Amino acid sequence: MNKILLISKIFAFDTMSKCKTSIRDVIAARRSSSVSLLPKLDRITVARRSTSLDELMDIPVLYYGNEPLPLTTKIGAGTYADIYKSVATIAGRKTKIAVKVLRNTAISWETTKDVNEEKKILLDLPKSRWIVNCYGIAKIMNDTNVAGFILEYCPDRDLYKVLNAGILRKGIKLDSNLLIEWIGHIIKAIHFLHNQNIPIVHRDVKSSNFLVSKDHTLKLCDFSLARKYTSFNQSTTLTRLRSNSLWTPPEIFNGEFYSIKSDIYSLGIVIWEVIYFWTHKTYHLPYDLPSAWYIAGLFNKFPNKRPLVDSIPKNWLHLIEASWDPDPSKRVTSEEAIKIYENIVNKANC
Repeated sequence: MNKILLISKIFAFDTMSKCKTSIRDVIAARRSSSVSLLPKLDRITVARRSTSLDELMDIPVLYYGNEPLPLTTKIGAGTYADIYKSVATIAGRKTKIAVKVLRNTAISWETTKDVNEEKKILLDLPKSRWIVNCYGIAKIMNDTNVAGFILEYCPDRDLYKVLNAGILRKGIKLDSNLLIEWIGHIIKAIHFLHNQNIPIVHRDVKSSNFLVSKDHTLKLCDFSLARKYTSFNQSTTLTRLRSNSLWTPPEIFNGEFYSIKSDIYSLGIVIWEVIYFWTHKTYHLPYDLPSAWYIAGLFNKFPNKRPLVDSIPKNWLHLIEASWDPDPSKRVTSEEAIKIYENIVNKANC
């Protein structure tokens, strides 16, 4: 593909969506005058977007089975959904949960496909300590369509916000032991996905997609862009740029498809974020660039350009550089990353 044309598409994509939703979504949503125009997948029923507690009345009552879900505080938002804190009966016990509520403003062919793919992956994926647990599907009474996802509630925000704040919560600092543990959690989450019978490519590995649980475990979330690494997906959906550009590997800007090694590059960026905070006592974005347009131009001119690595210890730098190598085939696997990580930790404990 012509690089100028590709970069132009990336610029339009980034301007409309802050690096995640393409212009196709907006055009498709405007052209879709009725739900019947959506593809013959699972049709989705969505709630209105809510930005304040006063607007919660606009959202239809959602149910988990026959149990109504009280939506209280809005705790997050994504491309096509808002996240609310709630309570539901899980395994016979009242449990705090997060409800990912789909918006009716986000209806498009691509969004519908994302929701259906996320549903398949979340419900089929075995439980893991490193992945946010999905308890089931939220629906509107007497409606069989998906209205949202019932997810594990993680009270301590996400890694990006925690690093920016410089503190986990009042009275709990981010010491070196916790940060090093978190690096292990990050790697193991990616290894878990890549080690499935059919590997899963997350495509949106970034610090804001790692949530901090009550016991301070990092858990990977947001599977809206995740896909099974099949030959069909490699020739279709995995060929499109859709992740946040700050964590996107250079080859994707050149028209190559996403692979498990794409996740490894993004993994290296997230590890860099943690190590940079540890060594500098402050958070720093990977690049001081405003949009995907500039990042695509940066990689086009300087394909080996990477975030600043000054003051990063050599042992950790080895792991990071092995993850974000310019050549995807030379990047470590998740299993190799675990071995390097364990070797670093074991030597430090000697």
